[in-house]
Amino acid sequence: MKRNVILLVLAALLLTAILAFSACGGDSGTEASKTPEATESLKNNTEEPPTEKPSAEPTEEPTAEPTEEPTEKPTETSDPTEVPDGLPIADIFSAVIDANGITDGSANKYKVEELNEPKTKYDESIGRYVAAFDGGDKETAGTYVVMDFVNSYNALEKSFSAEVYCSYNALELEMYCMGNLHAAGFGIGMANDGDNTTLGALFRNGDNYEIVEFGETKAETYYHCVITFDGKSMSYYFDGKLVGTKEITDFYMTDVDGAQYLAIGADCSEDQQNEYFYDGNVAIVNIYSTALTAEQVTALYNALPVKK
Repeated sequence: MKRNVILLVLAALLLTAILAFSACGGDSGTEASKTPEATESLKNNTEEPPTEKPSAEPTEEPTAEPTEEPTEKPTETSDPTEVPDGLPIADIFSAVIDANGITDGSANKYKVEELNEPKTKYDESIGRYVAAFDGGDKETAGTYVVMDFVNSYNALEKSFSAEVYCSYNALELEMYCMGNLHAAGFGIGMANDGDNTTLGALFRNGDNYEIVEFGETKAETYYHCVITFDGKSMSYYFDGKLVGTKEITDFYMTDVDGAQYLAIGADCSEDQQNEYFYDGNVAIVNIYSTALTAEQVTALYNALPVKK
């Protein structure tokens, strides 16, 4: 009896061991067969990374400090031939005024020589460089001489326009911001008609000079002055408006050898040292080969960036 019980117990243990061994071997086979499929499944089911960038909270732009405009004064002016559409171009002479002096911006490119070291300065009141004159005499006055101006005499005797933008420091009996008046020609500055001195123009008419006044003026104030000659009459404009017209019977330029040039800051002289020296500032000196119309003169005045 005991023997049978022992046999039964042994048989049960053996059966248990066999079943345990079978179960272990079967599980290993199953895992081995499923691993490739599971791996492939993982490959097939792997999601592509998102192509869109994740939305982020907007980043506030940094607030920049306002940039101040440069206070340094410009060193040169723009080429005066670069004028807005519709405005005439000064084709005989056009003064380019900068920190270094005056040059000719016209196609003629006339050489501008200096006498006694003239000065230029930046005038903030009108936003541009000006030639600054303080009167004086031939030994001290700093002025400019536009050489070879005689090459334009034939054209000038047929028609021309002269434009200046100037101010004066004090009234003098006679002084010119620009001129070619030695025995002929034209000039703009302080004219004396025998009764009073005023800002005006002189020009040759036969054996005499015609003297015209532009209008009431005061010191240290800029004025736009233009004279035009069409071959028969001389018209004169003040701050863009026609003041009057003079009939001209015989206008001609000087034939004095030493005076065949244009002076700036004075009038020309036969020794090419200038005379009647200006006391004030000159911002514009332009000479045109045609008689400007009233509309063109007004447009030039209105185009001034700053008026004072």
